[in-house]
Amino acid sequence: MKTRVKKLPTFIPDTTKRVSIREYLRHYISYNNEINETGKKIMITNQDKDLVLISPAVERKVWTLEDLRKMQFDGGDPNMSKDIDKIVYGI
Repeated sequence: MKTRVKKLPTFIPDTTKRVSIREYLRHYISYNNEINETGKKIMITNQDKDLVLISPAVERKVWTLEDLRKMQFDGGDPNMSKDIDKIVYGI
């Protein structure tokens, strides 16, 4: 007896809009504006097959030296690295 394998549906979040590749190429400027303004994603399809998921770019944080100083670890012991080497490596 053969076991049938069900094809699972493609996961697309609720905020994703499905658009055919032809429709996207005809009106790409308005779709790109919609992506930038609303933050929604667009799934480009070709004959009901998912091709590309277009999403808005993530803004990168610019780090300053003050941010890095806040993240720096200060253990207080000047020989801490030697103590760690003894524990980890047995040196």
